[in-house]
Amino acid sequence: MTAQTPIERLGDLLQRVPGAHSLAARARTEIWLARRNGQIKRYMRSHEPRCLRLGAGRHLDSDWLSFDLFPTHWHTVLMDARRPFPFPNESVDVIQCEHMIEHISYEDGLRMLSECHRILRKDGLIRIATPDLELVGRLIGPGAADGELADYVRSSNMSFGTPSEKREPHNAAFAANRLMSHWGHLFIYDATTLRRALEAAGFGQIARMAPGESSHAVLRGVDRHHEEVGPMEDRIETLTLEATA
Repeated sequence: MTAQTPIERLGDLLQRVPGAHSLAARARTEIWLARRNGQIKRYMRSHEPRCLRLGAGRHLDSDWLSFDLFPTHWHTVLMDARRPFPFPNESVDVIQCEHMIEHISYEDGLRMLSECHRILRKDGLIRIATPDLELVGRLIGPGAADGELADYVRSSNMSFGTPSEKREPHNAAFAANRLMSHWGHLFIYDATTLRRALEAAGFGQIARMAPGESSHAVLRGVDRHHEEVGPMEDRIETLTLEATA
């Protein structure tokens, strides 16, 4: 389990005080919004290529500008990816979005991808990683009891299951339902649907990649989901597509 940041620890403490948490959340949002334009301008002046990480969570890289709806680091920029991005047209080179698009509706996902295309320069790159809907079919099929898929089921149930689910660690139905409905997931893509969404936003040269791998040096090794769930689990559950603006 990754250690909490100071901001996360403060949030947990405030949750124990009635009324304090909501008041602090509103104040924090105002502070982060007031800082946002300056954060973006400083990054845009000092970096080439310009690389954005959407839904960054706790992950920061010095050469990337990290965005999240609920920032947990002082250097992360507050942004709701369902709304217009605070960037001019064709002003960014690379966008990475890892295990985030499944947390918004399909319609919001289409709008987000259109905004990504708008702000990317010609031949700019996008990398989208998200849970793979096709895994659900594998989990409820006959092969779920064998090999690495069985290891994935047990890992999911023992890491994230309820006490009742942990008593049946090899029950793949628990892992399948978790993929669909836990962690705030709203829409899970298969490769065809995500590819069509990228095409609808204007992207081309769409290619599927393994986690951590890329045909573009700037996108090689940028994924972080394996740090949260483990390399084997990430490889089994993650669908990754790259595309060009």
